[in-house]
Amino acid sequence: MLWRFRRVGVLALAVGLAAPGVEAIPWRRAVAAGHDQVLTPGLPGHGWILFDLRGRGAVRGGDFHLQFNTETVTVALEGVRLGARVELTAALRVEALYAGILPDYIVRGDRTTARGFWASYGDAFVAVKWLIGGPHIVEGLAGGRRWRFDRRAGVTLDSLVLPEDSWVFAPRLRYTFWAARNAAREWGAEVAFPRWEGLAAGVELGLDVRDVRAPWGGVEGSPSSRNTPGAVIVMARQWLRAGRRLGPRARLGVEQNASWGRGEDDLTRPRIGGLNPFVVGLPGVPWASLLSERFVAAQAGVYVRPSEASAHEFGLAVGGGAFSDPLRTGQLGRFGGALGVMLHADLRWGRWQGYARVGWGAPVGPFEGALRLSAMLGAGASF
Repeated sequence: MLWRFRRVGVLALAVGLAAPGVEAIPWRRAVAAGHDQVLTPGLPGHGWILFDLRGRGAVRGGDFHLQFNTETVTVALEGVRLGARVELTAALRVEALYAGILPDYIVRGDRTTARGFWASYGDAFVAVKWLIGGPHIVEGLAGGRRWRFDRRAGVTLDSLVLPEDSWVFAPRLRYTFWAARNAAREWGAEVAFPRWEGLAAGVELGLDVRDVRAPWGGVEGSPSSRNTPGAVIVMARQWLRAGRRLGPRARLGVEQNASWGRGEDDLTRPRIGGLNPFVVGLPGVPWASLLSERFVAAQAGVYVRPSEASAHEFGLAVGGGAFSDPLRTGQLGRFGGALGVMLHADLRWGRWQGYARVGWGAPVGPFEGALRLSAMLGAGASF
């Protein structure tokens, strides 16, 4: 099934590139790479490498978008105009083996490799966006996904009950308030951490309906109470990003996320922890070490440029939150807290940029008794 999605993606790319007038399309190319590592022996670190190709205005004012991100390939038409205030987006996506970081099973910051397994999917979705006016945007999305799961040979526990391969119907309804004032370059694929100015926030309501809902995650004869998906999985997500200038060289940046879910399992729960741009960030905590559908997390920092003429930026941020079932025992009503401090460097030279982050996780809540240092290095460029 995954190969079928790959063939469809390649066909879509070929059709897009062969379309009349393709030479006139302004193409934007970007590359990025990075690595996020906890500086404690035996804990996992992960990296990524990204190639991004975007054809501006390729179809009715919308973009043709092709992206390869480590083990994920996406082919999409984005922002196709259906009217003065309506846009259409359609996409195909395939992620192989490492979906959801499920090969790593982490509790209290420590990894149990025998509970990890390969996870792959192929999905397709169509979204219609209504530009109401001003900063208000409403979007409806309908998508379908096919999951596949496999044991890691010689690693996964033989008695571990894996999720069953399944089909998923995944509708979403989103509201976005967008009053950000960033320069256009901040939204390039090579920019891992945009320098937010103004305010942007959003709420998403979603359902997952699967054709197979068997419990998984326990060992044979002892099912997991944490991974017993509901007949209809209900989820609500909320996010906020804000920034404000504190003077000609300094700014304040704020990030905040929250979630509430019912009937979720570790396939749908948000990934929390790490210093990279693909998760709910939590300094000093391993990448995706907290999988929680009921949480509130925030991070605030002050970022300074060495001079008014400099493009480089350095900062100090503090982050933390409260998370349900931090020890992955199935007690969704039990919450734990975590705190962290991060040093941040964002260095820019024209088309090129580099990132360095160092985080320290305070020994509280689910990480009590375990001081954690983490670091992330990354780079990106546009062409």
